[in-house]
Amino acid sequence: MRLVRRRDGDERRLKVLNTLRQGVLWTQEFENVVLERFLKEVEVAIVKAKLQGFYVNGVEVAIVEKSKVDENSVSATRVMGLTRADMVVIVVRNGKLSLRSRDINVLDPVVALGDGHLQAAGARIGIPLLMKLASIVTSTAVLSYVENVLKQYEACIRRVG
Repeated sequence: MRLVRRRDGDERRLKVLNTLRQGVLWTQEFENVVLERFLKEVEVAIVKAKLQGFYVNGVEVAIVEKSKVDENSVSATRVMGLTRADMVVIVVRNGKLSLRSRDINVLDPVVALGDGHLQAAGARIGIPLLMKLASIVTSTAVLSYVENVLKQYEACIRRVG
């Protein structure tokens, strides 16, 4: 849980910095902020429980729709923690994918689709109009489509090392 996030304003950042400069490592306000954010994230996680997943080559892959609240790295870390997934694919309905992992080479599965680096790779795939329309009713339509696309690259999904 981050005490200061990228989207926090300068006023918030300076307040935390000044408190730390005074040698105070933790305050009731810090605790309240962390608790409020934690509860919000739990609520979001419950709502985002519309999660797809599959196993390939001993790797648990979780597919989730992009969060409107958090950055991809934060969302992926949360999903990996909640589901014990080895790899997380964050999906935007327009076909943009962000693959994240701690110990899975996520670059190989997207080489043909995009580019990235070893622990975070991005790609864009074509989402058929029918899937985009279905995603208005349920996000699982696009997530299922992405799962099927990824399964075509299952030979590339493997542990690093």
